[in-house]
Amino acid sequence: MMQYPPPRRPSTRNPVTYQKHRHEVFWQITVPIAIGVILIVGTAIVVAVGASAEQISKLADVSLISLIIPAMIFTLIFIAINVAVIYGLVRLVVLLPFYSKVAQDFLIVVHFRVQKVGDVITEPFLRVHAWRASAGQLKRSLRRKPPVQ
Repeated sequence: MMQYPPPRRPSTRNPVTYQKHRHEVFWQITVPIAIGVILIVGTAIVVAVGASAEQISKLADVSLISLIIPAMIFTLIFIAINVAVIYGLVRLVVLLPFYSKVAQDFLIVVHFRVQKVGDVITEPFLRVHAWRASAGQLKRSLRRKPPVQ
């Protein structure tokens, strides 16, 4: 029976690298997110408190435009891809029947040539089989007793 080694206990964390990791997480992830949230909330408060309805409407329009432009760019790219695919399919539908006929004619020629080669290859085997069958039938007919009259 096979002996398995005892399972290893998980090693303890290296306190130096763990502390370094925590320090990097704080400065590289937590602080930038907190600054971004503070800036966004501060901007919203300043706009809401110190601006008139006209200024808020203008800022809303600018924000809406900045949201629509990326969506419009991606939509134009998608439309361009669709137009290219449709154009390619139209060209393919025009060219496909001719090349399909060429391929079909080629495959018919290949079919007949393969059939001819196959017949040439199998003919000796069939001839031997036919001779053996004829010899067996001759042997059986010679063994048969003539019917008694």
